[in-house]
Amino acid sequence: RIPGEIFMPGWEVRASLQFQGDVPPTSGPVALLSAAALAGRVWVRTRRPGDRFQPLGMAHRKKLQDFMVDSKIPRDQRDGVPLLVTPRGIAWVVGWRVAEWARAGDEPTDRILVEFSPKG
Repeated sequence: RIPGEIFMPGWEVRASLQFQGDVPPTSGPVALLSAAALAGRVWVRTRRPGDRFQPLGMAHRKKLQDFMVDSKIPRDQRDGVPLLVTPRGIAWVVGWRVAEWARAGDEPTDRILVEFSPKG
């Protein structure tokens, strides 16, 4: 539910609607996403073999493994990077990049701020 928060091993995840014109800075484990893209079922998991992702600014999907290598995510951290996922696919590689199709639009009613905070 939005607004709301959930707790999972190692993380606290908060989501809130962003109606204001002033949007807080988003970087690291904070992202502004499209409410429409996150409508329905959303879950968090880590990578799986064969995962594909369409990074913000790209017209096509690429292998998540290739994205992680290109982004210089350390090899020993890749299996622990949380992924925010919908039935459409990976919406956000937490701390790294939002998917092109999940980016927040210009309409203030289409913005959800999602924050991951390390726990424990």
